[in-house]
Amino acid sequence: MFYLETDGTLVDYIHPGNQLGVLVEFDGKLSDDNVGKDVAMQIAAMNPLAATRDGVDASVVEKELEIAKEQLINEGKPEEIAEKASKGKLRRFYEERVLHEQKFVKDNGITVKEYLEQNDAPLVKSFYRMQLGEA
Repeated sequence: MFYLETDGTLVDYIHPGNQLGVLVEFDGKLSDDNVGKDVAMQIAAMNPLAATRDGVDASVVEKELEIAKEQLINEGKPEEIAEKASKGKLRRFYEERVLHEQKFVKDNGITVKEYLEQNDAPLVKSFYRMQLGEA
């Protein structure tokens, strides 16, 4: 159990079956509870690493770049080309694993950030995803 205090809005979500829970902190007041629930369900379904790129641990970013570069070199790309192309692969990594950049599950034509902006909702400041059986 933990205690969380915020100047924004906290939204909780318990997935059916009570095995997965999400707590989302928005950087301001939400005017529509459904927007908060939608974002919490997004986190439950897509399991992002962080709300923003800045929230992704530097060691994870470094490892992703290293893996991408190694794959490209193994495909026969010269090292300088692999270096540049690995940054493109990192961008795709962010699109898959950073909440604001993920495609919104209810409308994959927009990102979560665009969904929040369209609904005049504050951005997500942080979140906590807890699943029974995970350490």
